[in-house]
Amino acid sequence: MTRLTSLTLGLLLGMRVLAATSEVAPVLLGCEYRANPLGVDVVRPRLSWKMEVGDRKSLVRGRKQTAYQVLVASTPERLARDTGDLWDGGKVDSQQNAHVVYAGKTLTSGMDCWWKVRVWDEEGRVSAWSRPGRWSMGLLNASDWSARWIGVKRPATKPAPAAGSRSYDLPPPPFFRKSFTVDKPVARAMIYATALGSYELHLNGQRVGEDYFNPGWSEFRKRVYYHAYDVTALLRPNANVLGAILADGWYSGYIWAGRNNYGQEPRLLAQLLIEYADGTKQTVGTDETWKWSYGPLLEGDIQQGETYDARLEMPGWDEPAYDESKWQAPDAVIAAEGFPVQIEATPNVAVRRQQEWRPIKMTEPRKGTYIFNLGQNIAGWVRLKVKGPAGSKVTVRVAGMLNPEGALYTDYLRDARATDAYILKGSATEETWEPRFTYHGFQYVELTGYPGVPDLQSVTGVACNSEVATVGTFECSDPRINKLYANILATMRGNLVDIPTGDADRAERLGWCAKGPLVQTWMYTLDMGAFLTKWMVDLTDSQSLSAGKNAFMQVAPFWGDVESPGWSDDGIWVPYGLYRAYGDTGIIAKHYDAMARYIDYIRGKLVDDLRPAQLGQAGDPRFPGYGDWLSINYDAARHNDIINTILNGHSVKMMAEMAAAVGRTDDARNYRELFERMKAAFNRAYVSEQGEIRDKTQTEYALALYCGFLNEDKIPAAIKHLVDDIQTKEHQVTAWGDALGKNPMVPPGHLTTGFHGSRALLPVLSQYGRNDTAYELLLVDSYPSWLYPVKLGATSLWERWDSWTPEKGFQNPAMNSFHMPDLMASVAEWLFAYVGGIGQEGAGFRNIVIKPYVGQGLTYAKATYHSINGEIAVRWEKKPDGTFEMQVVVPINTTAKIGVPAAGRATVRILEGETIVWEQNAPGKFPAGITSAEADGQWVVFGAGSGTYRFTVKE
Repeated sequence: MTRLTSLTLGLLLGMRVLAATSEVAPVLLGCEYRANPLGVDVVRPRLSWKMEVGDRKSLVRGRKQTAYQVLVASTPERLARDTGDLWDGGKVDSQQNAHVVYAGKTLTSGMDCWWKVRVWDEEGRVSAWSRPGRWSMGLLNASDWSARWIGVKRPATKPAPAAGSRSYDLPPPPFFRKSFTVDKPVARAMIYATALGSYELHLNGQRVGEDYFNPGWSEFRKRVYYHAYDVTALLRPNANVLGAILADGWYSGYIWAGRNNYGQEPRLLAQLLIEYADGTKQTVGTDETWKWSYGPLLEGDIQQGETYDARLEMPGWDEPAYDESKWQAPDAVIAAEGFPVQIEATPNVAVRRQQEWRPIKMTEPRKGTYIFNLGQNIAGWVRLKVKGPAGSKVTVRVAGMLNPEGALYTDYLRDARATDAYILKGSATEETWEPRFTYHGFQYVELTGYPGVPDLQSVTGVACNSEVATVGTFECSDPRINKLYANILATMRGNLVDIPTGDADRAERLGWCAKGPLVQTWMYTLDMGAFLTKWMVDLTDSQSLSAGKNAFMQVAPFWGDVESPGWSDDGIWVPYGLYRAYGDTGIIAKHYDAMARYIDYIRGKLVDDLRPAQLGQAGDPRFPGYGDWLSINYDAARHNDIINTILNGHSVKMMAEMAAAVGRTDDARNYRELFERMKAAFNRAYVSEQGEIRDKTQTEYALALYCGFLNEDKIPAAIKHLVDDIQTKEHQVTAWGDALGKNPMVPPGHLTTGFHGSRALLPVLSQYGRNDTAYELLLVDSYPSWLYPVKLGATSLWERWDSWTPEKGFQNPAMNSFHMPDLMASVAEWLFAYVGGIGQEGAGFRNIVIKPYVGQGLTYAKATYHSINGEIAVRWEKKPDGTFEMQVVVPINTTAKIGVPAAGRATVRILEGETIVWEQNAPGKFPAGITSAEADGQWVVFGAGSGTYRFTVKE
């Protein structure tokens, strides 16, 4: 990259009215994966943008960025005058449009940064400036916090259990308020807030922000995150009130079967910084001068639920006129007294409400018990509408399934009460209420105690999850597959609530790992950059708390668990996924030492370059690892050594690639050599001369092929063995929790894979010449298959292939979720990468590969992926006359190899509208954007720049 001198740049800018203006426009500005983030504590944040060409997008080809200029200003007015007083980067000759590191003046706490960018195209024409973006800096130094932690000492008593029910310790959340005065014009006001618990801020009668469950779930023993809000518009002249409600959250509320996992009492830390127009400042922070009181919230637990007594409401509690004379002073403590020393700005997106669902049906299985079916399994809560006498208590219970008699099925929820309650104040008008500190996973809602008879307007399901934007779409000619894809999206979203949970419904909403198989599916479907950047910190924090501080754990944030191959490997697979999808080398550099320690840990566990099943973990030396969890023929004692070796070896291989990406060439060579030794040992120990892997399971063949563990000469035989197992053999079900003989034999034509094998199965079949078998497995809808739950009416993904069947009913309630993505969601990777054909060479989707694998059973498919560079789209269709048609969109600033399926005597044509502009059998000059054409087995592969292309194939 080259930079112009300021003199030359000034001359060029002075002549810009004479230069041609490019139609290429930078759009969708982002900072550290987020749009206009507030409270950033990365001192040199990374900036990104995409490009579009407006109305001429479909006609203009071969467009790219050849240079860019970034301006960053301290005020929007300076930016509007093209004055980059913080940073004027000048014209930089580069195609880079992502992760451009800020290189201007040193940024300080609370600083506002306004920025814009323009680009030069392939013809040297400069674009107009982008619309402005913004970020603000957080509180970068511990000394910036003058506020003190405050809370409420709780009595040691616990409620008596109701007859026949479990006792829960659910303390009421306290309300806090602080009065202060604003006596001159305000230029800007920011609130920085966090909690050991979960908080909701108010200012002058208004809720601050739209976030839920802040500050999120972190490893509270090491760090807690804060959020920043611009509240300039909420301040008033003279009297003001800052308020907050403080609940237990993940800090001291229930997680799984117990509470107080990090501490016994929540604490609040909040600081309002007011900047006046005259340049003076005022700080209002939590301290002993605040006041607190209990209010209408009797219970507010993240897992168990919320109870609200509307008779106890305190109208105006968060406004100046409220009488606070009966409120008490809080307990104030200093941060050093057992609280985290690391208070950091969150790198994550917020948890917010996403969608609302109205019931499609109401039943009354028992007198006074009303069941509502939302028609969709969601993660969130219920909004209730009710009118009745004061003191009437409406109990709201939820679940994902019904019993045969039509009542809620709750056995599988285990320790999750999943119950909310509302006590009416007796208003003359309809009362509306919804929880604020809890969420559940559910499709069915039960109301009891409702005064009168409810109707379909009485309840609304509110879906709530981390605000990860949808970046991928998939659709095909089979409505069952479309429903499967919708279920995948719904289930993944429902399990993204600040961390990736193991399930959204039962009491095991931990940050379970084994998300490696989901990483590519996440990347194709959702904008996961900020979310996974945060979770990688949780993974490394858990590593630091492990014995020896080298192995990543099975759960993050830390849950006192042990290491397991395929679970702990998330510490490698997550940053690798971020690197591959976004070209993000910063995530590698930040966590390189942690990843290297884990590879060293793996190295130390190898015996003759293999990872045995007996891990020798402290506390449980017999733990063999989970293997391919929930595979049909699951047998940990027999084949976990094979799976352990493959999964750990896959991490070593990824680490070699990441080391090379950040210039660690010696490390990269050492990791490649370690992988090759593991591969050689694997083939000696487990693979016969006939290409058979020892236990002959689908999982072993699929993973060995997917992870590159088979010698080249053994691959054809291994594929044959895999296909033979699928097509000709039946299998006894031995999944976890099932007794032998309880289940019928799985007939030929079905998968038998679990968490890890299911991710690899269809890709290796397509890649190695058995795309027909891959499509057959996708489209079968008998047990076990991806479409089996769809056929039974599922609206989300199940934990098990047979979580419920008409013959057996419900699976073992000790481990049976109806809202869990880990087993089934990874098939979406194949839908995008093989059916849709969207892939890449390298990282960051700069060099795209389009190569759809078309199979029997589908007549059309279309996939779109909004990559970090822009939209990639593929649509193919088999016409009734035998013509195959394919349309492709390649984003600006990228190149693509477009593979058009063309077997046998088929002829490929390129069309503009309905006009043939190039034909394979009579090749002439390539149309605009196409640079080459070459037959490649089953495809004709075209080199192409950006643009929209249409191909047809016909014999």
